[in-house]
Amino acid sequence: MLVLPADHVVAPLGAYLADMQCGLAVASEARCLVTFGVPPTHPETGYGYLRAGAALGPPWPSRSVRRVAAFHEKPNASRARRFLSGGFYWNSGMFAWRADVVREELIAYLPKLAAAVSALDRTRKRGGIPAQELRARYPLLEAISIDHGVMEKSRRVAMVIASFRWSDIGSWDAVGSLWPRDAQGNASRDPVLAIDSRNNVVATRAKPVALLGVSGLAIVDAGDALLVCSRERAQDVRSIVSALDRAKLSRLR
Repeated sequence: MLVLPADHVVAPLGAYLADMQCGLAVASEARCLVTFGVPPTHPETGYGYLRAGAALGPPWPSRSVRRVAAFHEKPNASRARRFLSGGFYWNSGMFAWRADVVREELIAYLPKLAAAVSALDRTRKRGGIPAQELRARYPLLEAISIDHGVMEKSRRVAMVIASFRWSDIGSWDAVGSLWPRDAQGNASRDPVLAIDSRNNVVATRAKPVALLGVSGLAIVDAGDALLVCSRERAQDVRSIVSALDRAKLSRLR
């Protein structure tokens, strides 16, 4: 099976599909949990990183299939620059594995979750799982990512080094990198009047926008709310979400 988040940007498609096929083959034949590591192009602080280990071995080419030596959380700027020196890859959050292998690792590292999955499986084999039962059981499952719960602990993790370009468009700064830019580096899908303004990201809903003497901002019009922040802090918008929750203004999230 493949685990593929829905909101990523990948290109070119042919390279992406070839890497997915490679990951499925490694997962099936080597009985590994496979992740896809993307060679970093800049010191990104918004991504987790993978440190490459030894080559997985024949028949897999050592230049493109490695064991994973370690997972690293999102680094600060200085550490991200060090990660560019080699041997580190962006953690794309995409995985390939056999269902029986990932269940073995769930049993080893998340036994309570594995038991809950097994109980659902037994119910399924008796004739299906009613939607009402799923709604009742799902909130009782442990809320933990597969990275923290299994991948960082397992000794059966391999990495296919991606040959495709990738972005998880996890911030407005990342979104702006996909949009047209004017001569001053301002990114927007719609025309923007920019005077003495550089390197801004503007996302509006068909509303005229004029910039005067500002630089490095993300300006996002969500209709009933307006976000203005430094592009350098675009990864920190979760702090606004937390503040809105505390103020009981979650409708604005």
